[in-house]
Amino acid sequence: MRGLALSAALGTRPPAQPDLRLTLASVPLEAMPFQAAAEDLDRGALGESPVEQLCTVTTDPLLLASPGGERPDEQTPPAPRAVLRSRAGLETRVSYVASQRVPETTGLPELVPVAVGRDSAAQRGLSVGQRLALHPSWTVEGVATTVEIAAIIAPADPADPHWQGDAARALEGEDGPEAPLVLHVPEAT
Repeated sequence: MRGLALSAALGTRPPAQPDLRLTLASVPLEAMPFQAAAEDLDRGALGESPVEQLCTVTTDPLLLASPGGERPDEQTPPAPRAVLRSRAGLETRVSYVASQRVPETTGLPELVPVAVGRDSAAQRGLSVGQRLALHPSWTVEGVATTVEIAAIIAPADPADPHWQGDAARALEGEDGPEAPLVLHVPEAT
């Protein structure tokens, strides 16, 4: 996801791909030469903290539906939304409330395993093994991606500097009835 986010930040992504945002220490990465940005990330040169505490990639919101169903109408009523998020070092800083680590996937798998925060799972009635369809919100012609909840997670230590003072927001996303559901994927996915 990191490579896609760097490409998107620099405006070099193909038009059919979703927008991805890469942040380092909660600051969006601005236009840097792609190769230099990738090398800086690998060396940890973009901040004093280790990169695994800083790098987060989030997709643009996707329309959330049941697998096999129609693409939701995004206007009336507003369709529920979700984002896919990858946060470097996440796997070692969470406790697994249900199930275990989320396996990494590569390429274009038919089913993408994800983790969801404990509070989000409780609020939305989600459980391990449940599948969701994610439809692109930026085009009506896009193909839905099916995800399966492989784990429910919570911060192992909410005071860990990795969370930058807000573990709940990092795992659960924004508050509010229209806030997108945050679905976590390993960085290599």
